[in-house]
Amino acid sequence: MILQKHPNRIPVYITKSYSSNDIPDISRNKFLIPSEFLVSEFIYSIRKWIKLRPEQAIFIFINYSTPSYTDTMGQVYALYKKSDGLLHITYSAENTFG
Repeated sequence: MILQKHPNRIPVYITKSYSSNDIPDISRNKFLIPSEFLVSEFIYSIRKWIKLRPEQAIFIFINYSTPSYTDTMGQVYALYKKSDGLLHITYSAENTFG
């Protein structure tokens, strides 16, 4: 139904990893992302949404693997979408400079 209304958008459900207590929670979990967005652009957007500190790196996982940062969200959606029609993504961060 969402894809019929927004054919060039990807429905994404994103949650924080249970092991990442040192990063903020995201304010909402469901997003419609442009399908031509690169994974790296999506990660940059997540950084802005959660107001991540510059010294922290963020990683996203889909089905326990990390997608290529040069893939589009449309490509990732085609490979990893769930039966509910959503692309489920988990994010985690790590300190990189200290």
